[in-house]
Amino acid sequence: MKVFNENEPIHNEKLRGTMRTLKLSGGALEEQVFLEALKQAKLLAPVEMEPVLAKGQQTGGESVPVTDDVRIRFLLIHTPDKVAFFPAFTDEEALKKGSWPGGKVPKSMILTLEDYCTMILSSEKGAAGIAINPFEENVQVLRPQLAKLNGKAMPYMVTKDTKVLLGEPKEYPKEMVEAVKEYLKTKKGVQKAYLQQMVKDGEESYLMIVDFEEIARKDLFEGIAEVAAPYLKEKILDLVPYSENFGRDAAQKVTPFYTKKRFGLF
Repeated sequence: MKVFNENEPIHNEKLRGTMRTLKLSGGALEEQVFLEALKQAKLLAPVEMEPVLAKGQQTGGESVPVTDDVRIRFLLIHTPDKVAFFPAFTDEEALKKGSWPGGKVPKSMILTLEDYCTMILSSEKGAAGIAINPFEENVQVLRPQLAKLNGKAMPYMVTKDTKVLLGEPKEYPKEMVEAVKEYLKTKKGVQKAYLQQMVKDGEESYLMIVDFEEIARKDLFEGIAEVAAPYLKEKILDLVPYSENFGRDAAQKVTPFYTKKRFGLF
């Protein structure tokens, strides 16, 4: 990703055309055409840029930068019911139509769909997805759909209050399980791992419960997600820790597909 330069404008006529057609028709074919165009697009993400200041450097009562380092913060927008989205704009004209604080159009970075997926799917909380041209067409692509588009598992936790249905997978993902087992063998802190099928809000996914210690959950789950991704096809993989109530409850009456091998007699 790089900072947007007005002298090198971004245009996404094809993407905007598919968005308008999708809003009018809303069929499966129109959605697929839109998603294919989205995969190829370069989008503008509004940001705030602040210079990194050296401690104690001030002049006239104001801090001044003494390095070329800049801190970048991506802006979010919120729906009336306070759901957060990362805004994405097809071009500078769409960006300028926003009601920005102080009437000042923010600077922007050039991002791809993959960049947005990385930002959103690597966090357990935060944005629900991306909103493309939120002040015009406002086409939203939600977190579960981003996971499918990016071919990634979803490294976020299902909370204990989430109402779900659990059971054995209809089609056991043997290849995915074997790939994850080989990966877990390289992680000394992983004790066991379990697999269930989950139905949440009408959507099916695999649920993997991992019993681990002395490993950063984010790093472990991202590693599992990367290994599992080639075998997920159209499915989503939810990852939860065994250490929390939901994980322990979900693992009951399920035989772990991976158990850490122990050496010696005990």
